[in-house]
Amino acid sequence: AIANGIESVILTPNPVVSTWSEQEEKFIPESKLSVLDGPYLEREKSLEHLSKPQVVTNIEFTREMTIKRAELLSRIAKMLIVDEADYL
Repeated sequence: AIANGIESVILTPNPVVSTWSEQEEKFIPESKLSVLDGPYLEREKSLEHLSKPQVVTNIEFTREMTIKRAELLSRIAKMLIVDEADYL
């Protein structure tokens, strides 16, 4: 929605991840947002097979960034959106 279909990674504090998903479904019938949650290794596997151009996950996922995780995130993102940036 906010990214107008542009491939994007959206980073938020953990409690806000579900809000992004709920609001996307509420206001945009053809949602283009994937939610990455669960254990970090499962998220990395999910990043390899995303079917939607936008992904939202918690900021903590970027801490202790591995090379593989950085490559996967940068491959899908032309835009980075940080919600609640003051949380950083």
